[in-house]
Amino acid sequence: MQFAPPATWIYAQGEELTIATGKNAVMGLAAQPAGDVKKERTDREDALRRITGQLGVTLPKKKSYIAKKPDQKQKIGEYDVDLYQFEGAKLDGRTGPLLFFVAKASKEQVVVGAGFVADDDNDNADQAIMTAIGSLAPAATEAATAKNAP
Repeated sequence: MQFAPPATWIYAQGEELTIATGKNAVMGLAAQPAGDVKKERTDREDALRRITGQLGVTLPKKKSYIAKKPDQKQKIGEYDVDLYQFEGAKLDGRTGPLLFFVAKASKEQVVVGAGFVADDDNDNADQAIMTAIGSLAPAATEAATAKNAP
């Protein structure tokens, strides 16, 4: 899987999570097995909590975050992406919306991620996050293998 973090942001690729940080925003994403369709909401909820925890983002108080249907579905780049937005997330004492996304990379794998933008952002970080999500693509070796498959 390839990903282009927002320009001018600092990023680091960890074992489990790639994190990109801007002046007023942060995002992280990870690949994980697609899992059982019957457990999809639970798996997404767990991924949301894991990623926001690693980013240091505090979720707003809610019993459950992942609805039966996403707030929005989009075709972004090569992938069908489910988008969920939560108002009132916090990072370093600043409040703002959190976007959680799930991109179906294949039948076996999904890419999950979250992006937080502080309410006082004036650097268009929300658009930078959407552009980064749009950069998701199979790694060059994955794409070549898929092209040559019978």
